[in-house]
Order: sequence, then C-alpha cells, then structure tokens
Amino acid sequence: MDSIVSKIVASLEASRDYWAEASSAVGSTESLDGILPASRALPECLPATELIGEGRRAWQELLHIAQQEESASSAFKNAVFLLMYFDSLFVYRALKVLYKEAVEEQRLWLDVACRKILLRSLEVSEKRHHPLTREIVRNTGRGRLTTTPLIVQLARNLSSQWGRSTIIRDMAVSDGVTCLDLAEEAAARGVAVSITGTDLLLYLGFAESNGNEVVAHSDGVPCQYLIEGLSYGGPHPAVPEALKSLREKLDQMVRKADVERITMLSPQVEHALETRRYDLSFREEDVFDPDPDIRESDIIRIANLFVERTADHRGYYCREDILKAISRLGQIAKNGAHLYLNNFRKKIEHVGLWRKDGSARVWVRLDPGTNLAADLDGVDSISIDPLM
Repeated sequence: MDSIVSKIVASLEASRDYWAEASSAVGSTESLDGILPASRALPECLPATELIGEGRRAWQELLHIAQQEESASSAFKNAVFLLMYFDSLFVYRALKVLYKEAVEEQRLWLDVACRKILLRSLEVSEKRHHPLTREIVRNTGRGRLTTTPLIVQLARNLSSQWGRSTIIRDMAVSDGVTCLDLAEEAAARGVAVSITGTDLLLYLGFAESNGNEVVAHSDGVPCQYLIEGLSYGGPHPAVPEALKSLREKLDQMVRKADVERITMLSPQVEHALETRRYDLSFREEDVFDPDPDIRESDIIRIANLFVERTADHRGYYCREDILKAISRLGQIAKNGAHLYLNNFRKKIEHVGLWRKDGSARVWVRLDPGTNLAADLDGVDSISIDPLM
C-alpha cells in the first residue's frame, strides 16, 4: 500500500491548494481515506492521462494485493471511494474491464464506483433528447423498489393462469440494477418471467486515434473527449478551437459502425447477462415513443421517471404530460396489461397500479397491495386516446 499511496501523492505534489488539506492524513498503509477530500477536485486539476495511468496502476496493484491478503479488503474499499468521485468516462471504461478480473468481494465496490462515475459524467442537459427529458438525472440507486415483490407475485398469478412465462417490460432502467433485482427476486421465488429492460440511453461508443480518445452516445453524438492528455466535454471544458481538427477526426470515427460499444449498465448487470442466469435483455427505447412489441408485455413498470412536478416538488413532468404518455402506452399495450408506476417524491416512495380495459379504452386503477403513498393520487382511471 505504501507504493500505491506514493504514486498518488507523486501525481498530486504539484502546487495545488486542495491537496494540502488532505495530504496530512495520507501517511498510513491502513487507509486511503485522507485522499477523499482531494479526489473531489481531481477531474479539473489532474491531467486525464496522468489520472488514468495512476488509476490503472493502483487498481492492478490493489487487485494483486487483495488476491494475496484478506487484510487488503478495507484498503481496496477505500481506493474505490477515491475513484468513485472521478467524472471521466475513460476511467469508467477501464474499471469495467478490471471488474472482470476482481474477486467477488471487490466487485461490489467496483460496481459502486462505476455507477457513481457514470452518474457524475452524464449529469448534464442533453438538448438533442425529447424536450421533457432534459433535466432527468440517471438513477444509480441500489435500493430495492417496493414494486419488485409485488410484480413477482402478480407474475406468479398470471403464469399460473396462462401456463407460460410472464412477459415484463421494465422501462427507464438507467443502469439496470433494479431490473436485475426483479429477475433475481423472480428466480428466488421460482416464478417464470421474461424481462426486457429499456432506457433512452444504454450504450456508449468508444474510438481512439493516435492516443486521443472519444466517448459518444449510441447515435454518434460525442459526450467526452481525451485530447493531448486532457478531458473535454460533459462536466469538463469544451474542446478549445486550437484542437478543432483533432476533435473533428474523433467525431468522424464515432459515427462509424465499428466503434467499441460500452454499455451504461452496471458491471454486475453485465455479468448476469454474460452468464445467462436469467431470461433478461436490454435495449434502448423512448418511453414517449415505445416500440411496437410492447403489446406483448403482461406487466409494464416505469420507475423514477414519471415523477410529478408540483408546487412544492421539482419533479420531471407535470401531470398532464404523464397522463399523455400513459395514454400513448395504452394505445399499444394489449388488453389486460398491468402498469406499475414507482416514484420517489421528497424521498417518499409512491406506487400506482393500473390495468388496461380495452373495451372501455381506459387504464383502471387497482389496489397495488401496499400501504405506501399513491402515485398520481386522485387519478382513478386514465383514458386512452384513439390512434390517429
């Protein structure tokens, strides 16, 4: 651990005021906690190549030490807390690779680091998206949603009724963790389900040219650059005019079909997909313009997206826009489909359950089987407008 600390200290010993407050705490092989205050300022103060190089070397050494000694577990955890405050998508990419090499105990903390880095990196407005989604921050919470056991119980009832797996569409899944929770819960209870998790953004593209790198959204729009050792875009400054030609070359590369694809799914979710433990898949989808095959779904869940904006709460959408989106879903969903909404407002969980009545062209509110606050309180039924 002394060598790891010395590497990080060496990379920070240049005259930077923020380091002084933390350096006195970094003198022990027992902990890296003292670096935490300084780490919050690293993305703006430390050259990206230096950050990535030191980060990779530290992680590789930590992996080696932790595989040899049980006592290294706390040090490994502390190192994760150091890196989880970075907002570099290039560090995120490197850590996802290291996740595959890590032992089980380490993977928990690597997963946390990856999800936090992604949250910080993408916490910006995206003008090219649907106007109503510009303010949405990706959800990286690991807490169990109340609707998870409720959906599994409903799926059990439907499977018994129809003699087949229950088809579930989990929308706006962000990093996919709550979707994996659903698959794990169903497997633990012996309930046969087929789950498709979707989100507006699930993939990033990566390209490299002569040591310069770019990460872009799946449609080819860049979100972060690494040019001549410094990060640009997203939470970092815009690429300066002097580097325009290098930026344009990278822009051209990410529009090609052969770029490396990086998922924004949690490493633990990716691992579950690779091992094929569950009938679980993911793809990109706009909840305001759902794919036609959503009509096959028996249950649809939308969590922490349709958060209502009220006079005392700055949610994402006004009630009118939420009802329009649900009406649009009803135009495609099959008769008898169930819709769960699961949202947090002011840290209070709200749940709502509706069932599509095709003959009456409405979503009818049902008792969700929980004493939590009702989502869209006061809305008993939601009319389904006819297709135009």
